[in-house]
Amino acid sequence: DIGAMFIDRSAMAGVGANDGRSYGVDANLSPRAGLRLNGYFAATESPTVEEDARAWRLGAAYRDRRWNVSALYRRFGEGFRPPVGFVRRTDIEHLYGTVGILRYAPEQGLQEIQPYLEYDRFNDLSGRLVTEATTGGVGITFMSGAILTATAVDRFEYVDAPFSVGEQAISVGGYDFREASIEYASSAGRPFSASVRLGGGTFFSGERRSVGAGFRWILGHQLALQGSADFNRIEVPGGLSNSSVYQGRIKYALSTRAFAALNVQYNEVTQQMVTYARFNVIHGPLSDLFIVLTERRQLGSTPSVLDRTITAKITRLLSF
Repeated sequence: DIGAMFIDRSAMAGVGANDGRSYGVDANLSPRAGLRLNGYFAATESPTVEEDARAWRLGAAYRDRRWNVSALYRRFGEGFRPPVGFVRRTDIEHLYGTVGILRYAPEQGLQEIQPYLEYDRFNDLSGRLVTEATTGGVGITFMSGAILTATAVDRFEYVDAPFSVGEQAISVGGYDFREASIEYASSAGRPFSASVRLGGGTFFSGERRSVGAGFRWILGHQLALQGSADFNRIEVPGGLSNSSVYQGRIKYALSTRAFAALNVQYNEVTQQMVTYARFNVIHGPLSDLFIVLTERRQLGSTPSVLDRTITAKITRLLSF
């Protein structure tokens, strides 16, 4: 399959910094069973940006009953700034590879065992190493549908601008991390499922410990509830910092063609609450109408609304 897109954004009055265009093409190929090749090329245009505004990717993956292997290369120019949507990092090239082995052991009560090794490397376009991570782990899927995952990461991060963690200042330079985590999740095929996560390791010039938990509860064929909480305890030479993030979600099906969802997230450190409400109507085969409300609110001693957005989107599938 081959795809193409063009997006234009213009302000109603005058020329703004967010005006611009995005366009690109992508392709996915499967020349043989288990083998997948993909890639894209994209570019942006803006009246306020003169730097390299191109991005592209090449990737390959192979999977059969024993092996799971993939690799990709991505590049984002410094001036690649989509006026609609977002990109996590620019002025960067990304190399990624992973190798996993699949093993089936139903006689031992295990549906699948998958040890894997993966490698990530980010350089800026001048060739300087920015992020590097080598991850080893194993995922175990039980016959019940429950999943146990354990990972260990050796990571490097280069900080190019100073910032603070609690009262401790993190200066410019390179930092090495070693982290480990374990997570258990019960079967998602049951009406009620839950998960718990534990992790810890070095964190810049100190240490971090984290614990998290979540649940999903399906109440009939119309209503589903989800919730999660994540706690982090960070110890650095200058002191101690704790942070928590709470999230809740409600999904309700009015019919087989109309759906509503409400998502609320609270960050204890910033004392900000983000609310995301979406209403979706399926008006034809693979054709949707979305109405979305997004709000970011500052809580604490001086509560206020930081921003609020209402968005409408309609799609229509044309068959020919």
